[in-house]
Amino acid sequence: MKRLISFLLVCILFCASIPLCAAEDYEPAVLYGQDASCYASYSLTMYIYASGLDNVAALDFYVYYDSSVVSVSNAQLGGLMSGTLSDVNITANSVNFSIVSMTPISGSGFIASLSINVAASA
Repeated sequence: MKRLISFLLVCILFCASIPLCAAEDYEPAVLYGQDASCYASYSLTMYIYASGLDNVAALDFYVYYDSSVVSVSNAQLGGLMSGTLSDVNITANSVNFSIVSMTPISGSGFIASLSINVAASA
């Protein structure tokens, strides 16, 4: 009987906590690129920003592009990612950013940049 009462008490406490978790305000983090345009045969730097980061320990994201139109010559991290361990891998049609931080990242701001070359045929 004592185990049954303990089990029921745990179930009641668990069920009572569900509305508290659901009522909590939650806004997901967003990664976005700066609007940019460029003429054929020119180069530009595209900036990537994040908003709403809240105690993030790691990020892993890709930027995909059409390699018949543009190429990426360089990719680097921005100010919000200072003090992190990272790996940036540029391939024929994507850039992969893998970032790990020992101290949680919070806030919004500049996280990366891409140096982009536009093809002459674009």
